[in-house]
Amino acid sequence: MKKSSIIPWLLCIILALIVAGFIAYNWTDSGKALIDRFLDQGSPQTVQAPVSLIPPFSSHASVDSVRQVIEKQGKTFRVSENFVPKIQNIPAKNLHTVTVEGYLHHDIPGELILEFLNDALYEAAFYPYDANAYAPVLRNRMGLRPDPRQNGRSEVLNGNLRISSNVFLAVTKVGKSLNTRAYVIWQDRALLKERRR
Repeated sequence: MKKSSIIPWLLCIILALIVAGFIAYNWTDSGKALIDRFLDQGSPQTVQAPVSLIPPFSSHASVDSVRQVIEKQGKTFRVSENFVPKIQNIPAKNLHTVTVEGYLHHDIPGELILEFLNDALYEAAFYPYDANAYAPVLRNRMGLRPDPRQNGRSEVLNGNLRISSNVFLAVTKVGKSLNTRAYVIWQDRALLKERRR
């Protein structure tokens, strides 16, 4: 066989492999998983609608957009970054934490910690400096109530939004004797699932 007659056959074989790969990717879950694993950069596979976290922040907000909001409020903050490389089938993760001291939530000051996965806000945690002043805010403005089955902790699930708190425990004698640090956490459960993956 001449060299010139081999080239068209090679091109046909390469084209057939490309078409077979395209079909496998589009019509089989295992094909998608194989290609996605090969191309994975650690970003979430599906993008869910953002959920409202602590005002004015919503999940999926970028680190830069959150910085701008905090700077406009005149607050000081610090940012830490942690890169977790890809390990076998676990995608790489770029994690950021933004910490704001003296943040006001319903006029109660506290520490605000915002957590990001691959430049998408997925969690906001507020630690009020005065849990006794903050407990009525949870009850009256946010509608949270202590769950007697949860030792004074509260949890609300609404779609992908999860709100969890231990403020009602922190204000009790038991909570005070244990030096419980009061918190409220807002989480986007879809992004949290990606974070734990």
